[in-house]
Amino acid sequence: MGIDCKTPCPQTIINWVTRYSCAKIWKYCADSGPSSLVIENNKLMNGAIWIVDESIGLGIGKILTVLELKIDHHSTHEGPPTLKDVNCIAISVARSWTGETIADFLQEIIHITGKPASFLKDGGTNLEKGVRLLNERGLFCHSIDDVSHVVANLLKKEYTKHPSYARKFKLVESFFRKNQVQVDRRML
Repeated sequence: MGIDCKTPCPQTIINWVTRYSCAKIWKYCADSGPSSLVIENNKLMNGAIWIVDESIGLGIGKILTVLELKIDHHSTHEGPPTLKDVNCIAISVARSWTGETIADFLQEIIHITGKPASFLKDGGTNLEKGVRLLNERGLFCHSIDDVSHVVANLLKKEYTKHPSYARKFKLVESFFRKNQVQVDRRML
């Protein structure tokens, strides 16, 4: 990566990412104020960050989960968010999630709960497109990319150039394929 120093250990990177994420949330809270409900352009905006993630489900379906974290969490709690600090406000399973289907799903939730102050998501192109489509539909919300995914993608881009990367990746990939087959067989 062009840096002449010892590579930081994984825990150091986790600490950097956590601090950066907290700083982004605190800055947003300072800019927006800690109130839990805001009227913006005659639309209700709830004081929450929606954590949106697509996961591989069992079988052929993919799970889209939307968790809610109150935006003032860090001003009212000592530590990082835990499971008891988030609410699952929506979950759905589909064969695949495109930007269009994600935008439609999030729009349904917004019509029920009001729109979030921000979305927190990984760098998946379908999630990016879903949020962009919501913005184009007039449901603008801030978007925060999960820094750990950004860093992982940067490291992947750099290390894929290394000659041993392909060999190691194939070993890991074959391990997961083997275990996935075993899981699928047990589910039948």
